[in-house]
This record gives sequence, structure tokens and C-alpha cells, in this order.
Amino acid sequence: MNMQHDGATRRMKRAHRLLPIGILAGGLATSLALPAAAQASTAKATRTTVVMAAKRAHFGSILVTTSGATLYTYAKDMKNRSNCNSGCISFWPALVVPAGSTPVGKGVTGLGVIRRANGQQQVTYQGKPLYRFLEDKKVGQVAGQGVNHFSVVKLGSTVAGTSTTTTSKPPASNGIPQNNGGDGDSDNSGGPSDGDGNL
Repeated sequence: MNMQHDGATRRMKRAHRLLPIGILAGGLATSLALPAAAQASTAKATRTTVVMAAKRAHFGSILVTTSGATLYTYAKDMKNRSNCNSGCISFWPALVVPAGSTPVGKGVTGLGVIRRANGQQQVTYQGKPLYRFLEDKKVGQVAGQGVNHFSVVKLGSTVAGTSTTTTSKPPASNGIPQNNGGDGDSDNSGGPSDGDGNL
């Protein structure tokens, strides 16, 4: 009887020795899984949707905040640098996001941030800092267009002050000035229907 009892006791001791290893392994797996989930939720939290496109009469598609306030750029700003400070910023509030956030747009790309002197992260579009205008009292207003060098941000075109590429029309290959004839082609023969098939 004692031999059976001793055998059972030894088996239980072995099981107790193995149990902490199993608990440790399970705890380790849990501790490794939690940071990954935490990182995923943190990554989502840092993406802040701040802008979208909206149609405005006479301007077409422009950049606005998610609440519909018109956004502007300042002609005196440089790429990734704001020159709107003190009195300027009191009328033209910077569009900012919380520290550590990444600005995103609904159907809008080319967003970034710069750090202002006060530590705020100002949102940029194609490198140009974005602002609202205090006199735009309701959704749809564009009262700031052309005021003190501020302009709405038209989508689908390069923001003023950033690099642009221009191409010039090459001269006609036969040396005759283009658009100098009455029908606008290079043969200089006269007016419309001059018989060359070009109007």
C-alpha cells in the first residue's frame, strides 16, 4: 500500500512542478499578444480625419474641414513653414491635430504636419500650411478668398507656392509663326476655309 501511495505522491509532485511552466507559457503568450493589439489600437487612434473635398460655386472642388469650414493657404508661407503669426493667426486660425496624430482626408491625399512655434501640429496640403477664416461664419462661406494673400485650396491643381511645371508650345517646324494667319495654323494663308482643311 505504501508503495502505491509513494508512487502517487511522486506523480503529483511532478505535476505541480510542471504546472507553473504551463501557467508561465500561457501568461507569456498573453503578454506577447496584448502589446500587438495595443499597438494596433494606438495606430488607429493616431490617424485623425481632418479634411475633405466640397463643391463651392465659382471655385469647383475645394478643401474644407470635416465640418465644412473652408480652408485656405497663405501666399507668404513657404513649403513646410508658416509665416502667419501673432495678429495674422488670430484671424486665420491654423488647422491643427493633436500631437502625435497623422492627418488624413476623405478622398484627399498630400497631407502632412509642421510644428508651429507654440508646439502645435499644423496640417499641411502639398507642403502648404492650412488655415480657416474667422469671418466664415457658416458652412459654405468663402469670405477669405483673396483677402490678405489667402486663397481657397482648389483640388486637382498644385497649390500656389509649391513647385509647378510649365511647358511652352514649340514653334512651327516650317518657321512660320503659329497663330499669325487668320485661321490659326502655321501656313499663314489667310482666313477660315482657306482650302488646307484646317479651320
